[in-house]
Amino acid sequence: KGLVKMPQDPSPEEMTAFLLDRQDPTTGAFMDPSYPFFTYIAPTLNVVEALDGLARQTGRPLKLKYPLRFLDEIRTPEQLRNLLESHLYLKETWAELGGPGPYTVVSELAHYDILEHAGVYKFSDEWKDALRQWFYDTQDPATGFWGFRIGVPGKWRQKAVVNTTWHILRFVLDGRGENQSEKYPLRYAGTLTRNILKSLAAPIPADAAEQHDWNLNQAQGARMITRYLWAHLSKAEQEEVRKETRTWLAMRYRLFRPTDGGFAIYTSAAQADVDGTGNALGLLRAAGSLPGTPERDR
Repeated sequence: KGLVKMPQDPSPEEMTAFLLDRQDPTTGAFMDPSYPFFTYIAPTLNVVEALDGLARQTGRPLKLKYPLRFLDEIRTPEQLRNLLESHLYLKETWAELGGPGPYTVVSELAHYDILEHAGVYKFSDEWKDALRQWFYDTQDPATGFWGFRIGVPGKWRQKAVVNTTWHILRFVLDGRGENQSEKYPLRYAGTLTRNILKSLAAPIPADAAEQHDWNLNQAQGARMITRYLWAHLSKAEQEEVRKETRTWLAMRYRLFRPTDGGFAIYTSAAQADVDGTGNALGLLRAAGSLPGTPERDR
């Protein structure tokens, strides 16, 4: 009651109209304007990507109701850096609250190409260079991770956030694991891989909400290693990854539901579900368990 209801079995035209009605006329974001600026980024990217897909189905060009005015607030390299810097450090109290956190959300700016591909916003080359440089400069050499830092400049420790690193790594490397920029290549690949392996060794947590995050982190972490980082690893590091895949598979098959032929996302679930099966297939592919994939040959 009181919530916006999704249309039932809509046509592409009806879904397009529904999504366009969610745009705020003042900011242009697909987000309640009473929320902080950083929350506008991810929902807007998600909705624009969905609208772009619907436009291809209908054969009509995508046209938003309003310009994405909120992005004008970070249209210069200096404005962009100010936004990113403002979310780099968190105090201990805030860091322990859980959830994605502001840094994880702003890291999705790495997917700015969604907006350009849809033709709804254009970023300058100087802006793009500033974004790459900032990510290059703020990768933690001690862990290899990207993410928010707990503390203050000069005295901090890195929060190991798989999801944030997943977003940024795919901006630094292409789908073949090659650097997308010669100017800002990947660094600390071996260190990052060792720390991702540590996170992948974590047992399934008891809490249901934590199980959801665990599922996502396992799939993303495994894919980062075997798809993106693999070519940057030494033979010894690659062999260590192969050994660890047995642990990934053993834990994942605790969620297999043979009657349904799929995987659950929660240990308490009696039946398989779409989210659980999708995440499991991502991990199985990364582990080389699916025939006909490049990971299988490794």
